[in-house]
Amino acid sequence: MEDKINEKDLKKINQIDYFFNPKNLAIIGGGKVNPFTVSNIILSNILAEGYIGKVYIVDIKPQADKIKGLRVYSSIFDVQEEIDLALIIVPASAVEKVVEQCIEANVKAIIIISAGFGESLLYDETGIKLQKRINKLIRSTDTRIVGPNCNGVYSQTCRLNATLGPRIILPPGNVSIVTRGGTAGVMLTIEAGKRNIGLNKYIGIGDESDLNLQDFIYYYEHDTHTKIIGTYTEGIKNVNSFYKILKNVKKPVVFYKSGNTYSGMRAALSHVGAIAGQFTKMIFDNVLEQLRIVKAESIDELLNFVSAVSISPLPKGKKVGIWTPGGSMGVIMTDNLEKVGLEVPQLSKNLIEKLDKLLKVKYWSHNNPVDVTDSYSPQSVDKSIDILLSSDNIDGVVVLIGLLFSKDESYVDFSFINELDDVFQMFIEQLAKRFGQLIKKYNKPIFILADNRGKIASMFKKRGVIILPTFESIAKTYKMLYDQYRYEKNLK
Repeated sequence: MEDKINEKDLKKINQIDYFFNPKNLAIIGGGKVNPFTVSNIILSNILAEGYIGKVYIVDIKPQADKIKGLRVYSSIFDVQEEIDLALIIVPASAVEKVVEQCIEANVKAIIIISAGFGESLLYDETGIKLQKRINKLIRSTDTRIVGPNCNGVYSQTCRLNATLGPRIILPPGNVSIVTRGGTAGVMLTIEAGKRNIGLNKYIGIGDESDLNLQDFIYYYEHDTHTKIIGTYTEGIKNVNSFYKILKNVKKPVVFYKSGNTYSGMRAALSHVGAIAGQFTKMIFDNVLEQLRIVKAESIDELLNFVSAVSISPLPKGKKVGIWTPGGSMGVIMTDNLEKVGLEVPQLSKNLIEKLDKLLKVKYWSHNNPVDVTDSYSPQSVDKSIDILLSSDNIDGVVVLIGLLFSKDESYVDFSFINELDDVFQMFIEQLAKRFGQLIKKYNKPIFILADNRGKIASMFKKRGVIILPTFESIAKTYKMLYDQYRYEKNLK
């Protein structure tokens, strides 16, 4: 992070802060009675989240004097205090007039939810012209705009959920997300909720008429509540600014860019007006490598990374140890790791001797993966992992014991465990605790192949263990974590 922020950049950070920490907000076009309107969905989310500021409803032709118990004002000028954040939800043809009024009323920040602007470039130039006029309106003002054609903002710091879509119940967290694509943002938050990943802030920026992707990455870089930055986009605006800002970002950033195929590019143009084909995929991947930015290929990969990097140390190398009670799983895991450029090194003679003494049978694999077959003993799991992690030739370990994590699922019957449920519970608790101690002792990651939801998974994740449900997701997440380490250390 830069030691000193220049005056111009500090001003922009302070302006962007109104989107995430407004002391009040207005919903313009919110005077509709139907609960399924865009304005009422957003208002319901704001009220349900328990936003700590004041909420004003503004509508030139309201259908009721009060909506959800809140008075409806006929004009922004009737509100007795200056507004920090205005959400505009009116027909595209009326947006320009509303923006003019907001500027006159000294509104600090505007989110234009309405569509019908830059994304219409394939079939109607009217929206493009309208967006250019709005851009011209704010050029010499201190008012900043997000959108048009976006789905709102979420901020844990003031309990604000002004988003279009279902209200996702999220735990506290230090991950902040910016997306150019509202539905992708909804999918991200839903998946984060499923995995119990805490988001601190989220904003969907739509057509980027004013503020763009890199502006919010820069804001997150200087936000004390944000430790990890996630980004989804279908295209890049202002390439020079993008490169200049991201080359100085020090926090972990993971970037998922879609619109890489010909049809995907065309879809992006008609969605948020994004020139997704400004970079071919190969060129864009090279740009991310130069900028030391971790690349994701899907929403799953993005969330796997932010979840893992928030709890685990980064691997300092590509060499992975594997512990498995079944040979087939070890082979599959090895294939997946090496497919992404990682290594499964042979065990040293010293390590084999240590494992021999521990396992006390002749027919374990005597190699990496450490396949213990039916010599598996619950008491030897953590000790085996200890031996592997102690090696300078092992940078992290994958443990293929996750079938036990599905004990409480309806589709399996572990009768032998059910008979000794208290013993099993004690074993799992002790193993999670021991794994946590080993992670701290060696400062190396431990992965477990298992369903990443449920009580058992949560028990391990609280100790810093990375739980992922597929061989491929473990391999790719390990590689992304190693890339983050390389970027932080400026290694090739």
